[in-house]
Amino acid sequence: MRWGSELMEIRNRLFPYPVLCMENDDYVNCGFNIRIKQTEKLKDIALQFDVDLDNKELLQLVREGKAEYLVHVECSNTSFRKVVRNAGNSFTYRIPKAKVNKEVYLVGMVVAKQTITNFYSSNFNEDYDEPVEFAKGS
Repeated sequence: MRWGSELMEIRNRLFPYPVLCMENDDYVNCGFNIRIKQTEKLKDIALQFDVDLDNKELLQLVREGKAEYLVHVECSNTSFRKVVRNAGNSFTYRIPKAKVNKEVYLVGMVVAKQTITNFYSSNFNEDYDEPVEFAKGS
């Protein structure tokens, strides 16, 4: 089984709000990363996700239940797709081995659970000089 991190989805898109990722500079001096540990069992694959987010304003949204961590799991060879949601910094998901074959791609993100208005981060790039709004699902 080969595991990958699919970053092209974010890299080649424009968003109406700032995005915290390695491919742009919407946020400065902070980061977001999900470490993944894979353990193969007899009939399934256990994925342990450990989230590192060092933006205090985004962390506050997660703590308040306004945002959550989300990992999109996809195997294009079998058309398997799953969205794993959690508000904790560490969580596990098990994939039945029969559902995936060869390459599995994972995309981690922080997603708004509701519309968030007047959001401002001290880590915004200077181009963002006013608060922004995140629609539910952004």
